[in-house]
Amino acid sequence: MFAIDKAKPVEKVNISKRLIEEKLSQKDLWIYYLSGFDVDAWLNTRQNFKSELRTDNKPTCSLYSKGQNIYYKDWAGHFQGDIYNLVCYLNNLSYGDLMGAMKIIVRDFAHVFYSANERQNEYIKSLAIELKEEENRFRQIQIKKMIWTTELITYWNRYEVTPLSFLADHDVFCPQYIWIDSKLRYTYSKHDPAIAYFFGNGRYKIYFPFRTKGARFIGNSNAIQGYNQLPATGDLLIITKSMKDVLVLKLLGFNACALQSEQHHLEKDAYEHLSKRFKRIVLLYDNDEAGRNGATKICDRYNLTYIEIPKEEYEDSKDISDVSDNYGMQEAYQCMENLTYQWL
Repeated sequence: MFAIDKAKPVEKVNISKRLIEEKLSQKDLWIYYLSGFDVDAWLNTRQNFKSELRTDNKPTCSLYSKGQNIYYKDWAGHFQGDIYNLVCYLNNLSYGDLMGAMKIIVRDFAHVFYSANERQNEYIKSLAIELKEEENRFRQIQIKKMIWTTELITYWNRYEVTPLSFLADHDVFCPQYIWIDSKLRYTYSKHDPAIAYFFGNGRYKIYFPFRTKGARFIGNSNAIQGYNQLPATGDLLIITKSMKDVLVLKLLGFNACALQSEQHHLEKDAYEHLSKRFKRIVLLYDNDEAGRNGATKICDRYNLTYIEIPKEEYEDSKDISDVSDNYGMQEAYQCMENLTYQWL
């Protein structure tokens, strides 16, 4: 899957399970990729534990060994496999992409695999670049839509995002299947449902709202989220950090759009275009360090104003979606009105 550029003056490492497991035990790998998971507490105990990979209301998983290998089994059918299957799952590789998984492990534990051979070390360093380029490469994403399921209707109801026609108007869909570069990579599961945001011309952002581990997003676009639904002109535009926040703000009566994340920059041509259409632009990011840092960079560059959800009034809410979830839409509207009254 990942082909090293043969023009690079590097010496390859003969990557194999044997190479990896001479340096690292499978237990080490399970602990690392499941963020400190207590392998010893569950291995071969015949007792079930709650899934580390999804929201699990009751113990449904077990950990067992077979020969030298350790296996994870979710009896609800969500995930089953060895550590290499897990690395594939966490990085959105196909289930059996062993070489892709091993290269990721070597990259993540590069310090373990460094040797006295500088050319070999250069090859190991190049893996990080190669994998980053693969992640950033434009990928063809295709979906097959299905009707909204009970799990996702309940999810949207938390934020009072209704009716479902509102989601369709904003190109938000429930995928049954997802293909990446013509390979089937996802099939709907009630334990791991997906939400697809569509931006036109084959551009998607796929969100897995119930995942607590691994990749929660897959995308092939840097499009401004919600841009296609903006009016031609307006008094106030709120730039936020997620499509979910855009939808809540739109239901509250505010024009809103979002960059792909708090780490994305607002390009100059995009800013100039939006500033001609709206009299005032403000940023509403999370009320934490990452949110403030992301917002400050954009505000400093374009002399914009940053607003945030006040923690003293909404202690458990970092964004407007949280306010809607925790306090209801009426309170969310009052919050936004207080934050933006001088521009309304």
